[in-house]
Amino acid sequence: MAVIFIPLTLYYHYGSISIHNDSICVHKEESHLSKRQLQGDKMKAKILKKHSANAKDTKIAYLTADGHKALQEEYEDLVKNQRSSIAQRIQKAREYGDLSENAEYAEAKDVQSFIEGRILELEQILSKVSVIQNNGSTDIVQIGSQVKVNSNGKEVVFKIVGAQEANPMEKKISHESPLGQALLGKKAGQIVEFDAPVGRLNYKVVSIE
Repeated sequence: MAVIFIPLTLYYHYGSISIHNDSICVHKEESHLSKRQLQGDKMKAKILKKHSANAKDTKIAYLTADGHKALQEEYEDLVKNQRSSIAQRIQKAREYGDLSENAEYAEAKDVQSFIEGRILELEQILSKVSVIQNNGSTDIVQIGSQVKVNSNGKEVVFKIVGAQEANPMEKKISHESPLGQALLGKKAGQIVEFDAPVGRLNYKVVSIE
């Protein structure tokens, strides 16, 4: 199993809030902004400053190659497309008049907040990501493995992924979950035990791909 570390420089601009390294600034874009809106911007600035301060402490995010590609594509779409699109929407909403009673402006700012928050989250993840290169080994369960298990005569296939890729609906389970931890390192034929909300369960590893 090979691990590739991919660095990414953090730079973040938040409309009326700018962050560069540890510096933070709230810009009053219009002199007639409501007190509530300005308070909201200041609160967002505090949240973003906290995220920025904790960025260096973000633990390594283990991703499969597919998962890493998906997050990179999401990040690029947000930065290149979604960010400029919502900025245009905000600019258009300003033309409607009084911002303190402008529902379209308020909604657009909320969307911008979500977009920028997700961009920041992805920057933190991608700045300390370890891409797991599956070497094709089927001897033991590792991150990236597809594992068929048997429970009381019923067979289910799970894929072991990093926490950022986990999706129970798609049978993608985190290596940090109780089942994921129990399966890691196991071989076909072995029995694993783990704690679940319904109690302690036993699965038999049928095959590994």
